[in-house]
Amino acid sequence: MIESALNAGLDKFTLTGVARDLGVSTPSLYRIIDARADLVDLCLRHISQQKFLPSPVSVTKHKGEPEWQSYIWGMSEMLWDLMQQYPGLSLALAQHPGAPAHGEHYIVQLKDKLVETGFPGKEESLDFIIHLIGDTVITTDIFTTHMRSVDSYDLAKKNPHPDADEVNQVGKAQLETKVQFIIDAVAAGVNLPTA
Repeated sequence: MIESALNAGLDKFTLTGVARDLGVSTPSLYRIIDARADLVDLCLRHISQQKFLPSPVSVTKHKGEPEWQSYIWGMSEMLWDLMQQYPGLSLALAQHPGAPAHGEHYIVQLKDKLVETGFPGKEESLDFIIHLIGDTVITTDIFTTHMRSVDSYDLAKKNPHPDADEVNQVGKAQLETKVQFIIDAVAAGVNLPTA
């Protein structure tokens, strides 16, 4: 059931489609779950149980930076990769009220790792930074996903529709610019709010 929803995309699956994949009727599926939101919640729980904590990236452009910066890069890249692995995850995280509860254990581990790697801000600001990076990745993926839509380009009638890889590269480049801005602000000692 979970695999069927994940394969279809968390933003696109239907209970009728999941039931068809399972070889059961839609009413039979309703004996297991009450609503589509329940299956989204099960999918989010399934994803959160995987082991995917970031490690500091070893990309050449990031070498020589303080370890906390590498860890933030690793965190943003891990989240971006997760969004690409599970289509519709960014929208599900933005729209599903229970989504944050599934990531709480990771947020605790991320905060501990940022302290360990020498994060220069106040410990009380770690929740803010982690959520800011997460929100930045999620919104960038939502916009990138939208730009992959043929309709968005057909309506504009300005450019031929680029392929998905080109759109992903543009989205990833935009994300990297935003993350660099956040890192530069922290390194410059900008007074960060507490979450």
